[in-house]
Amino acid sequence: MISEEVKEYIESHKLCSENLFEDWEAFLDFLYPRGGRVEAILWFERVLIDDQELNQYTRGYEDVMDPTYMYLETKYYEDGFEFLDPDDIKVYIESMLEDYEGQDMKPSFYLFEENDAMDLKQYDGKCVRIMEFSRDNFEGICSYDSAEYNKHEFNRYEESLSIVNLQFYKSQIAELESLEHRSGPYGRYSAPFGKAEMLAVEDGADSVAEFLNGEDRETVVRMLRCLDQYLDPKDPDVMQELKNLVQQTGNEEIREMAQKLIDRAAG
Repeated sequence: MISEEVKEYIESHKLCSENLFEDWEAFLDFLYPRGGRVEAILWFERVLIDDQELNQYTRGYEDVMDPTYMYLETKYYEDGFEFLDPDDIKVYIESMLEDYEGQDMKPSFYLFEENDAMDLKQYDGKCVRIMEFSRDNFEGICSYDSAEYNKHEFNRYEESLSIVNLQFYKSQIAELESLEHRSGPYGRYSAPFGKAEMLAVEDGADSVAEFLNGEDRETVVRMLRCLDQYLDPKDPDVMQELKNLVQQTGNEEIREMAQKLIDRAAG
């Protein structure tokens, strides 16, 4: 298990919800004498937001020290470090920094935990609440992907859960709760819509469409509720997705909700 001392160091020194540190070498020097070990390293690049085409990256985090910059996830990921000496890990990191000298690359560390009891597979197809270490909550029907699948598709050997188009690797999940037996004004959910839907609206029509085309009724309804507050009637692509939904859905409630949004935008 990771010691409380190490957890406190991480919380007070990391640059975002990932384990990115201004002084990565100092982190390693602190970690290993206290029984911690690195299992894997994912590389991020610090970039000026206005100069970066974000679509080649899967995830990004604002630089809290300078919000004109972001730390963006790259495709470079390596695992199997848990049995290496910290000096060997330092050699690997320094080699990567030398290879990408023209870029501001930073390693994010995933720590080895022998007694990790979180079984992601049991949540496949279930309604869940996922809390990241940033304390952001995401609710929805999730799907499970194995470490082998993610290694093949994304070059990252780690299990994950996905809610529509949002992927959460095991090491990024702070808390995981099933909502299958919850009930309330919004069914199994705590609110009419949540962060997953709001991020999709921010991302644009393609992301919105993934929610609207979902097989689960609640997934579609929650996106329509989100659009009820945040729809940009001047966005022709999102409006077209709503028109497609009206034509294709067999659910009368969903059709009426989508048509109301279309009529309101037209008026």
